[in-house]
Amino acid sequence: NGCPGHQSGCTDGYQDDGILCTECESGYGRSGDYYCQECPPASLAIFQMLGSWLLISLVGMGLAYNQVRAAEIASAGVEEDYSSVLVRIALNTLQVNSLAYKFEYTWPAFAEKFFYVE
Repeated sequence: NGCPGHQSGCTDGYQDDGILCTECESGYGRSGDYYCQECPPASLAIFQMLGSWLLISLVGMGLAYNQVRAAEIASAGVEEDYSSVLVRIALNTLQVNSLAYKFEYTWPAFAEKFFYVE
């Protein structure tokens, strides 16, 4: 998408000295196979990284709490609820989806929406 065709030079975000306008300029990053888009500000990247860390920490603490609670219920002889099982199934589904996206396979458009993470 960086080569306008009959015109000389590349469009904005692509290096003019790159091979067929496939290399991104400074301040632009690769998005998809051959698209360059402007990089977000560094503050946004820091916010996303801290937010991701916080979310992962909260999920980990929630899983640990759920396991401790299930162990306490089991030791008391009370029948266990199945919320921990459902959480494990959901996490397994996310893991399988993230691995499936890495396969060299042309996925249908509707399936790629499930794998795409920006």
